[in-house]
Amino acid sequence: MNWYKRLIKFCQVKYSQKRDLTYMDIGHSEDNYLNDVLWVFYNGNLLIKFIKEAKGSYVNHWQKFPNISGWGSIYYGRYEGDTGKLSVQKPIVGVQQFKEIPNFLKQKLRQKFPKITEILEF
Repeated sequence: MNWYKRLIKFCQVKYSQKRDLTYMDIGHSEDNYLNDVLWVFYNGNLLIKFIKEAKGSYVNHWQKFPNISGWGSIYYGRYEGDTGKLSVQKPIVGVQQFKEIPNFLKQKLRQKFPKITEILEF
């Protein structure tokens, strides 16, 4: 039974790493950096910052939104305007991490980014 537990642990780690890399890849298209956006849903408002990053570098949310605290309890993500990919990082505090993204948040995101082609949840 020990081998089975090790296999499960290995699969969980590999799956987690793939999801993390996918999240970091969004907003880093090679063609056009002008359409890449970091967004945060904080106190009922959708805040955005356009980012311009060099290939291989990563700008974090807390660098662009220094006045926001409590990152574990809010929704945030990235949007890549070239491909329409939108990532949503769910809160990691409480049961919200196990629930779907609220419809009101999806509507706000679609209003702000009307060309969304895919929503990836993390």
